[in-house]
Amino acid sequence: MLGLALLDTLLLFGFYNALSWARFGQLAGTTWSLGFVVLIWISTSYLLGRYSKPEWGQKDSKRKRLVATGVVALFVLMSVVVVLAWGFAVEDPRTFRGFVIPVLLGVSVLSGLAQIWASAQQGRRQHWLLVGNRQELEVLRQELAREAPARHLQLQYRDCEVLGGAAVALDDSVDGIAVSETASLDDALLEELLALRAKGIGICSLVVWSELHLQRVPPELFSSRWLVQAEGFELQPGRWGWRVKRLADVIVASLLLLLMLPVFPILALLILMEDGEKIFYGQERTGLYGERIRIWKFRTMTEEKNAGKARWAQREDVRITRIGRWLRMLRLDELPQLVSVLKG
Repeated sequence: MLGLALLDTLLLFGFYNALSWARFGQLAGTTWSLGFVVLIWISTSYLLGRYSKPEWGQKDSKRKRLVATGVVALFVLMSVVVVLAWGFAVEDPRTFRGFVIPVLLGVSVLSGLAQIWASAQQGRRQHWLLVGNRQELEVLRQELAREAPARHLQLQYRDCEVLGGAAVALDDSVDGIAVSETASLDDALLEELLALRAKGIGICSLVVWSELHLQRVPPELFSSRWLVQAEGFELQPGRWGWRVKRLADVIVASLLLLLMLPVFPILALLILMEDGEKIFYGQERTGLYGERIRIWKFRTMTEEKNAGKARWAQREDVRITRIGRWLRMLRLDELPQLVSVLKG
């Protein structure tokens, strides 16, 4: 995600300055207009999922990536023309369509190609060796069986209790090894794993591997030692790091909220036009230190009346409305949660 976002930033900076040199004989450098364009491009790309891998079981097509890139470019063009040229009546020729369109066209082509390349790299079949005890390996097998066929994964399982001091015996196709947090590994096996790591083979824990490939971690993989040593506890209210994070939260959430606020009435109207039910969906969640908070989203599912207890949403859930399917795909249903971010 960071690599693609950084590439887009560099492309915008490069094309903006190259065209400025060609048209006006001087480099523009970094200007507030360029910063505005970069902010809109990165934010819209993130909301459309251009910097994210597809969720488990979803298809990732070239056409979808290219369409998303075109939508981002069109939205940036509209924002520049409407906000800068019309709204603020900026007379800078770099805000005119004759300057903005060539910049966005060049960035879109190269950014779209980068998206296709990144998608192809992510789609490459990966060969992993999973090392753990019998219970952990069985949990992973069950978790993988619940999902769509993992065509991008080729897995081998090794019981560390049986493995002992024996050689791991890897072939050249292995991309990495995931080792249990709780397994007791003898010195010989540890030395072999260190030697393999020195050769460039990636080694991580089963917890990290699950985060990357399952997008969740089965609780059976956590150990008491992991919980004690896990990061995140430094972000406590009152500490310097927490204040920096809070400041960034407020700034980014405020900018996104101001930027997307004109879209709210349109989305509300579309939701009402489909079934005339409520616009927002509220739910009680648990916040910091167990405090109960209420979050709001744009409603994307039909209201279940007399349905008893709540049901977890599933892929291709029949309760998702037609408008709701688009809102979920574009992540627009989450926008009201920016208010929750501002509230802390």
